[in-house]
Parts: sequence; C-alpha cells; structure tokens
Amino acid sequence: MDILAVFNAKGGVGKTTTAVNLAACFAAMGQKVLLIDLDAQGNATTGLGMSELPPRGTFDIITGNATLEEVRLSTFMEGLTLIGATNNLAAVDIELSKADRRHDLIRQVVSAHKDTIDIVVMDCPPSFGVMTINALVSAHAVLVPSPPTPFAHDGLLRTWTIISRMRTTMNHSLRVIGVLPNFLHGGESKEDADAVTTACDADILSAMKAEFGDLVHPEGIPLNTELFTSAASKGVPACVLAPDSAPGRAYLDVAGRIIPAEGSAGTDEHAKERSRFRCFGQNGRPDALVINAAAEKLARWHIKADALGLLSRNINIPGVDENALGMIRPKAIADDGASQKVRYYTLALAFIGVTLLAGVIGFLAGWFFVDKLP
Repeated sequence: MDILAVFNAKGGVGKTTTAVNLAACFAAMGQKVLLIDLDAQGNATTGLGMSELPPRGTFDIITGNATLEEVRLSTFMEGLTLIGATNNLAAVDIELSKADRRHDLIRQVVSAHKDTIDIVVMDCPPSFGVMTINALVSAHAVLVPSPPTPFAHDGLLRTWTIISRMRTTMNHSLRVIGVLPNFLHGGESKEDADAVTTACDADILSAMKAEFGDLVHPEGIPLNTELFTSAASKGVPACVLAPDSAPGRAYLDVAGRIIPAEGSAGTDEHAKERSRFRCFGQNGRPDALVINAAAEKLARWHIKADALGLLSRNINIPGVDENALGMIRPKAIADDGASQKVRYYTLALAFIGVTLLAGVIGFLAGWFFVDKLP
C-alpha cells in the first residue's frame, strides 16, 4: 500500500481537482484506490458523485467511532472507493490535538486493509493544522499542485518549507514526488486578453523549474474552464467527463509517471516505510498502451455515469434557501383587506394634516398682514 498526500497550504490552487482526477486515473490503470477527503469543505466527496456529505466518514475513523469498512463508500468507478468528509469534520483538529492521539492515525487505520487497497490518495485541507500534520506523517509521498501565478507561487514556497520541516522532524521518509503546474493557459480557446496572463505563466513556470528542477511536471495541467466547472457541478472527475480532452489526457500522464513501481519496496522495517511512488524526474512519458487502455476505461465510466443520470444533474449548484433568505431580506406587505384599510387611514390622516397645516399658515399670514395695516 502506498499513501499519497495532495497538499498545498494555499487554497484555490486545484488541490481537490488534482486528488479526484488522479484517484480516478489510478483506478483506470487497474489500481485499488481509496480517496480520503480530509477537507471539511467536502468538495472531494461531492466531486465523486455524492449528492451530499455522508453521515459518517473521515471524522469517525479518526476519532475511533467507526471502522474503515463501516464508512467506506463505493463509487460508480470500479476500483475507486471513498471515505467522505462529514459536517463535523471541521472539529476534528480538537480531537487530534489531544495528547493521547497519534500523529499517524490515518496510516494506522488504512494499514489493516493492504489486501483491498493499493493506493490511498488524501485530499488535505488548505491549511497547516493538526489534520494536515496527521496526513503528512501518515503519507509516504506528497504531490504539490500549484498554478503559475504570483500568489500561488508564494504559497508553493511556504508549502515547501512546511514539508521540509515535516521531513526533518516527524516523517523522515516523506518524499516530494512532484510539483504539478495546473490551470495553464492554452488548454482552451484563447482571446487576445490572455496574452499577458500567458506571459506571466511562462515567467513563473521558469522560476518553478529553476527552483525545483525535474520535480516539476514538464507539461502540467491545461486550463479548460468549461470542463472543470461542468465536472464540479455534476460531481464527476474531469477525466471521466471528457477522457479525450487535454486535461483528461494530462491527468493520465501524471498518474502514469508517478504510479507506484511494481514489486516490494524492501524487506527491512525502514524500507517498508519508503514510497514506491516515482518522481516526475525518474521517468519519461508513460507507455502509450497503458495510457490508451486507461483512457478507454475512463470512456466506459463516462457512458456508465450518463446511464446513471449523473451527467444530467448539477448536484453542486445549491438551490436558493427561501427560509434563510426570508430572515435577511425585507418582506413585501401583503395586499389584503387590512392593508387596504391602513392605506385609507393613512391618506385620511395625511389630508387632515395638510388641511390643518394650510389653516395655520393662512392664520399666521393674515395676522401678520393685518398687524401691518395703518
């Protein structure tokens, strides 16, 4: 079993999208994959077709309130299972901060299921809390997605510092297997206005490659706004929604480059903790036959998802909560008999008020002019 953490300390960098699509691609390549949603937002959970967060999930296995098998959910993709986020997951840091909690609880929980799980993919929170510490201590390897933008690049450098500190203090065998540039312009139809952004992409990509060398994926994940938006709204990985798209093929390439090598990592106890995941720089482009076979399976899953009605729904576009809106917006006055009477009384009082005011003004004016007469 190999455990991969998808982590970046900055939010909005495509971390969940990466985790969901890589998990699907690994499964399409014949691996038995478990995706664990560690982010309280639960986007990885709904990104695999769940219409709502489950009643039990990650929080329960970490706190010991349930076993892995009790909360493990099947997906429409054979070989890919899920432990979903729950509504109470945001409070898990409190539980993990207790002195008697181990920092490698996740590895401890999944290690008993080596016969049914080949790869564990963890979608980490976009912050550095106790949950993230547990994920990085439990992981064999970490993949860092990062768009080539100035703010994201700053987050990448901070993330690298965090991972380096974890390697020297709490998980000496943790390996960074790659930095994945994503949201790259050029993967969708472009307008002239994109030229400046593309130039900025190129500059920051050059900086990333100078800093991290061959750990940076050579091509990255191209941007396709329409595809990623549609995939998120339907709760289906982009690589399943459009297997032959540029992003779909790119995720297959990433999975093919880092998929664990065949065979044992070693026989001694220390070797058993080493990752069999391969770094981007260790291998060239994956075998075309492997990629094409996986793409065919993704295409079959697309047909299956369509047959199940998954592609005709928008589970992640929430409806308007009229009860909540009613608490904050002004209510219109009902047009009933009572309101009509109120209107008549108001008009009558206004007329009387105007009449009295006119009378007072007339009286004062008359008194003033009479007083001035000789």
